[in-house]
Amino acid sequence: IQGKAVYVHIDTDVYDPAEVVAEYSVEDGLFRQHVDKIIRTIQVEANLVGLEITELSPKNADEREKSYQALFDSLSSLLKVSDL
Repeated sequence: IQGKAVYVHIDTDVYDPAEVVAEYSVEDGLFRQHVDKIIRTIQVEANLVGLEITELSPKNADEREKSYQALFDSLSSLLKVSDL
């Protein structure tokens, strides 16, 4: 991906259901630190041009809070501006 324009699509069912509640769930999925590492690698190696998140489906406030926090933690590097 070095130097390429990259668009990231995340189906939230890639996450472990202990972290993110998705429409479909798969045990032994990725944890927030895994997704964070992938995003950071893309930021260093490529030109991240877009991001889409789908399949999120928490059923109550607790699941929503847990899922949103994991997503925020996973993508927080996108909020850091190093070059202005």
